[in-house]
Parts: sequence; C-alpha cells; structure tokens
Amino acid sequence: IVDRLKTNKAETLVNFGGEDASIDAAQRTAIKVALEHSHSRHATITWPGAKHGFHSYDRTDVYNPQAAEDAWHKSVEWLATMLKVVP
Repeated sequence: IVDRLKTNKAETLVNFGGEDASIDAAQRTAIKVALEHSHSRHATITWPGAKHGFHSYDRTDVYNPQAAEDAWHKSVEWLATMLKVVP
C-alpha cells in the first residue's frame, strides 16, 4: 500500500500511535515519505505513548483519552481547512 501512496491525489490525514505495535517507526517513516512524493495535501501526526486504536474507547487496553481528544480536535481542524470553500 505504501507504493500506492506515491500516486495519491486525495487529501490524507494519518494519525499514528507512537507505541503502535502494528505500524512501527520504519513503516511510519515510509508512509510519510510516500505521501511527501505524492501530489496530495497531507499530514501525518504521531501521538506519543498511544497504541494502535488509541481512540477506541471500548478497547480499554489501548484507549488513550488524552491522545484521542487531541487527535479528534486536530482532525476536525484539519478537515475544516481542507474543506474550506474559496470563492
């Protein structure tokens, strides 16, 4: 999938958990580099101390309320920027 990101044209926001055992630091870097070579507006954010699925409140083993709250607000802010209509 990383190879396909290089041709991505859609706005893309990726929220990573810094302690995500499913997506390690090397994979996060590969994703960031691929997006940097794409023609998309994009952002990647790594949330320190957060695990995979850190925003899933029903998964108490990984839920990180502070990271989830911060990621939610950053995501809404990012979407508002991307969806802004310019006359």
